Amino acid sequence: SWQLIGQNRRSAWFAWSIDCGLLLLTAPAAIGMILLVVGFALATERGRRTLRAVDPLYALLVIIVLALPYLVWLVRADVLALPALPALADLKARALRWGVVLGGLIVATAAIVVLAILNSRWFARDGEDAPIIYRPPVSPLAQQFVYFFAFAPAIVSSFISGLFDLDSAFGGAGVALLMSGLAVVVATGDLIHLRRQRLLRSVWAFAVAAPAAVALAAALFLPWTSTKEVPTSLPAAAMGRFFDDSYERRTNQRLRAVAGDPEIASLIAMNGRRPHLLLDATPQRTPWLSVAKFNETGGVVVWRAQDTAGTPPPDLAQRFPGLVPEVPRSFDRLVNGRQPVLRIGWAIVRPKG
Repeated sequence: SWQLIGQNRRSAWFAWSIDCGLLLLTAPAAIGMILLVVGFALATERGRRTLRAVDPLYALLVIIVLALPYLVWLVRADVLALPALPALADLKARALRWGVVLGGLIVATAAIVVLAILNSRWFARDGEDAPIIYRPPVSPLAQQFVYFFAFAPAIVSSFISGLFDLDSAFGGAGVALLMSGLAVVVATGDLIHLRRQRLLRSVWAFAVAAPAAVALAAALFLPWTSTKEVPTSLPAAAMGRFFDDSYERRTNQRLRAVAGDPEIASLIAMNGRRPHLLLDATPQRTPWLSVAKFNETGGVVVWRAQDTAGTPPPDLAQRFPGLVPEVPRSFDRLVNGRQPVLRIGWAIVRPKG
């Protein structure tokens, strides 16, 4: 985007269109990021001059060609509708959620602030000959570009999270804070001193390793201190192997589809021999398979068992009449802790004919 707006390189349009098309296929925040680029271009004279050329039309055509199959799938799955806007009575709570998410993004940049403080003159030793990095001067447009994309994604993503009551920044903190480090470098000036390099390396290594250590500690110790289930501790591979083998032994056929509890069924579909996933409660989200087709080709229906008999939930029994539950299967999590045993109820729908 900078090569197009700041350097006016026409040869970059093709690569930019390919990047945008692939981004639309992989990231939920892709449309928002592309709109931010367009918004910045419209707000600057050089950007408007870039958009007045013919090249953006060809780039738009390439993006449409790449994203069209995914767009067709979204239309068929009926998932293009935006979530419901909050009621007036909920605006205060949503504003607080916005502040919480934005505060979390600010906390996530704490390591950059600490590094900047430790590298300042306040902590410099007397007579220290710190190495200096010379950076060519940055144009005003380049500064505006860096600062815009350092702050706008964080503000917009946190606002969307607050508006729709999401737990984290829309699109992920990595996307929202992508340019934060570059913004600090631009704000530092043309001469960047590197003071107390050994301390800076230690702080940076700690900042990189700390999130991984926290995630590992949460996976190992959270089950002992809380009854809340950690999603990453579910034994997905063991569940996939068990239901694949059980279905093949009973029917002498490969497992073709799995339905029932969305979370459990999704894990089995991802970690088994890649059976089709049917979200029977919301079949429009899996348009490649219907309940009628599932009953014809056969598959496994799974749910979280609430008793030792493995009785299926009423709504599931209504969608799949005639289910004969098998003996529930118990699985050990990565760390069981204080959590109850993971007991999965299941039933086989045999293929017709």
